[in-house]
Amino acid sequence: MSILSLLIVVPLLFAIISLFAKQNMVRSISLIGNSVQLILVSYIGYEFLQVRDLNPGEMVFTARHAWYESLGIEYYIGVDGISMVMIALTSIVGLTGTLISWKIEKIRVSFSFFSA
Repeated sequence: MSILSLLIVVPLLFAIISLFAKQNMVRSISLIGNSVQLILVSYIGYEFLQVRDLNPGEMVFTARHAWYESLGIEYYIGVDGISMVMIALTSIVGLTGTLISWKIEKIRVSFSFFSA
């Protein structure tokens, strides 16, 4: 499994874990999952900076697997300069959102479209 595939699997894994966890443990699981994600992104960012000097403007850390060859369906993932920045920003925003929402106790939800 490629390192970029882990960026897809880790959030899904922690989301499934939080589905079966007690309500008071969901925040901690979310914090751990987002921290693992940020560590992975930091490692990928460091490696990207090392590889970028060798191949500027090229997709790196690519993984390609055929899923259904007769229809041409395949799993193809890679990262370039702008996508590396977007991945890093997504990870930072996820962790920041988890930390900022830590003290929220009561959530008020309104299902009316016309409520004031």
